[in-house]
Amino acid sequence: MRLSENFEERREHHRYKVRANIFAGIGPSSVKIGQILDVSRGGMAFKSTDQKTKFFQSAELSIIVDDEELNINVVPFKFRAKMVAVTDMSNRNPFNFTKSRRFSVEFEELSDHQIFWLDYFIRNHTISKVSEDISAPIVKN
Repeated sequence: MRLSENFEERREHHRYKVRANIFAGIGPSSVKIGQILDVSRGGMAFKSTDQKTKFFQSAELSIIVDDEELNINVVPFKFRAKMVAVTDMSNRNPFNFTKSRRFSVEFEELSDHQIFWLDYFIRNHTISKVSEDISAPIVKN
């Protein structure tokens, strides 16, 4: 599918919109870096208003879920990932001057247990599939 002249859809997996209050964490201590927007077996996107959040080549990311039923001590909730895109997000509220950026990451070499956990997460913590028109990148002139 062609989204624009210079951008072709490369995703192999369907993306799903994540419910509110689920965050991405970075590093061994899982420091929160942003709210997760969508997820798939191939990666995820999160938004951050923290201007200190930087592009990274590879990092250990965590999905932080506020859910008592999900015991993070027994599931592999950490994933090696590489960042593939950073995009400025438009603000729909004209009175909010906070700048947000969308960070898109691709998971690296998932184990069978991580794939199982991602499937569980998608079934239980997402709202709907992301439609094609939402996936088009923001083009800046």
